[in-house]
Amino acid sequence: METMKLALRWMVIGMAIVINADDALANSPCRLSSADLQAATGRTFNEGEVTITATGISMCVYTEKDKPKRRVTLEVSSDNAEKQFESKMRLLQLGKKSIVLPGVGDKAYFNGTAAGVLKGDTFFSWGQLRRSSEPELKPENVIALLSKTISE
Repeated sequence: METMKLALRWMVIGMAIVINADDALANSPCRLSSADLQAATGRTFNEGEVTITATGISMCVYTEKDKPKRRVTLEVSSDNAEKQFESKMRLLQLGKKSIVLPGVGDKAYFNGTAAGVLKGDTFFSWGQLRRSSEPELKPENVIALLSKTISE
């Protein structure tokens, strides 16, 4: 009888995980095409693939066509979005140079390699937009990328 109860509990837990993953995939973080990403970065990418992080956040991974081990990520989260935004921005802020990016969403940042935008109760976080050895991205290209991200 105890074995049956334990098996039933694990089945319910497994179903909950599948339901949560299905919800996350239905609200896909792959909001932009590879062409949109190319317009912002100047590099070519494969179309995005959805994954779920260990913390349950939906993430889209775009692999670079010429260098498949390099990737750009987009995480989309509605769980404590403003708190996550502020925390990530503090983490990425180096020195006294402001990383605030005006003119997009409720709040936005760009530190040269990563960008994020808060729109309502959703936080969109782009990671690895460029490597330090690559040419700098134009802020207007990043603003266009973030604007398109929140409009899709």
